[in-house]
Amino acid sequence: MTKKLIVGIIMAGLLFQGMIPATAEALWGSSPEKLVPKEGALRIPVDTISGQARFFEVAAADGTTVTFFVVKSRDGVIRTALNACDVCYEAGKGYAQQGEYMVCLNCGRRFLLERVNAVSGGCNPVSLGNRIEKGEVVIFMKDINDTTRYFKNVK
Repeated sequence: MTKKLIVGIIMAGLLFQGMIPATAEALWGSSPEKLVPKEGALRIPVDTISGQARFFEVAAADGTTVTFFVVKSRDGVIRTALNACDVCYEAGKGYAQQGEYMVCLNCGRRFLLERVNAVSGGCNPVSLGNRIEKGEVVIFMKDINDTTRYFKNVK
């Protein structure tokens, strides 16, 4: 059997068993929150970020919708990453949270929250730079605009 077929069979079994929901919204609880940049940056109040990932979307300079998530891991670090990875991004499925893990909705791989922004490449969520200023998580639109390839031509 081919690798894709084997992964497909495993994913179908997990989906059937209810371990992975049919849609990302089933785990997110709703569609991503829409953000509008101000002065070249997105600002999210730190006190609204917890151990539950929040998903956001924003229009990049070229009009591409970019989705990402923000979550505070157990070590207290606020982590930001694209809702895409280097391997599975073309499927356009992204991630969902299951406890202390972000789970790829395409291949089912799980990533401990503490690994987000710490490990890159492969199926890890693509890191998205941020900084904390005056009680806000700040994400610069330049960084968003540099990531549009992950959200174009998805299936």
